[in-house]
Amino acid sequence: MPRDHDKDFFAKSKKKYDSDIEKLKKSQEKGPSEVKLTDAGSPKVEDILKELNLPGGKTMPSQKEQAKPKEEAKKPMIIEMKDKPHVEATYTDTHVKLVLDVDKETSAKNIDLDIAETELKLESANYELRYKFEKGVTVDSDSVKAKFSKTKH
Repeated sequence: MPRDHDKDFFAKSKKKYDSDIEKLKKSQEKGPSEVKLTDAGSPKVEDILKELNLPGGKTMPSQKEQAKPKEEAKKPMIIEMKDKPHVEATYTDTHVKLVLDVDKETSAKNIDLDIAETELKLESANYELRYKFEKGVTVDSDSVKAKFSKTKH
């Protein structure tokens, strides 16, 4: 059996709910800026912001900070995909020979080649490649030789 206190609480809650529904209907007719809903049970914005640890020990952001739109990192809409050059690899007991076909390039100065112990990286305006050496091979980057041949162009 409901107690009088529960009945009273329910009646107040229903009245507030009905009132908020009416305000919501009016706001849809008038526009959102003219009508505000009440919510007595919710914490105030100021109380929530006090719990935040904002820079400089502030408890509330300044009006300038509130007015600033958040700047998102601008990402390009279209990402240009570069070709991967054809790789011909020859492994012997003591040497690794890689022949990379970069026929869209006219000069070695346009190609960035980086060789580490376990991989080769190639970048240019037209190509991009990350090649990991097979079979656990490690390369001494000081003994590497690279050659660009114009005869195939």
